[in-house]
Amino acid sequence: MSRRVTVVGTFALFAVALMVLAACGSDDEPDAGAARGGPLQGTWDLTRYASGGALRELPDGLTTEVTFAGDRVSGRAAINTYRGAFSADGAEGELSVGPLATTQMGGPPEALAAETDYLAALESAATFSSDGETLTIADASGETVLTYDASDATIVALWQVTGYNNGGEAVVGLVAGSEITATFGEDLTLTGDSGVNSYRTTYATSPGSAEATEISIAPPAATLKAGPPELMEQEQRFLRELESAATYTIQADQLVLRDASDAIAVTLTLP
Repeated sequence: MSRRVTVVGTFALFAVALMVLAACGSDDEPDAGAARGGPLQGTWDLTRYASGGALRELPDGLTTEVTFAGDRVSGRAAINTYRGAFSADGAEGELSVGPLATTQMGGPPEALAAETDYLAALESAATFSSDGETLTIADASGETVLTYDASDATIVALWQVTGYNNGGEAVVGLVAGSEITATFGEDLTLTGDSGVNSYRTTYATSPGSAEATEISIAPPAATLKAGPPELMEQEQRFLRELESAATYTIQADQLVLRDASDAIAVTLTLP
């Protein structure tokens, strides 16, 4: 009888010891600090922003996003694009953003007001937390000023070309009245209308860097119709620049293809 009591007591003491060790291990968990900050790098779609002392959703029809890549932050606000520097400590969840530089396009007063509040909230960032699907940013007082969802932006879509490199280190718009399209398919085919002719090719992507995704585009095959000289010249230049693409980035509804020297090759937008 006494032996049985001794054995039970031994197991009980062993269980208590395991509980103590587990508790100590959780306090010293090497990734516990990192979990407080969570992943920050990548592109995020805004869901709410601080305005007038409350968290608000963007007015209907507006979108805003942010990309944290390396030590640079960039994105598209309600009207303008913006960029700047940031620093973050994932272990402590600390975050500092800005100052931010923006383009100076005009727009509806409601959109510009939302944009101003959003950019002010982003520059007030002091801490962040993320679970990989959502991102929350708070100011120095601990008040939440921004919330985001992970972006599901994808190159697989029908895009309209808005500009291309003219070979003279400049990006130019399309000839008035012309249209060029590019459809990136899930099956890695790339098809479209290059202004006069239709074309078809294939593409491949790979993760690349934090700043951009790598892409390679095979030489396009096009139909052989003739057209006005200015459209034929535009078409040939576009197809050359399309083939030169080495990386791409997507911000909101804008796709930018860049060549191996990081020069813009083609710019596109969703219809």
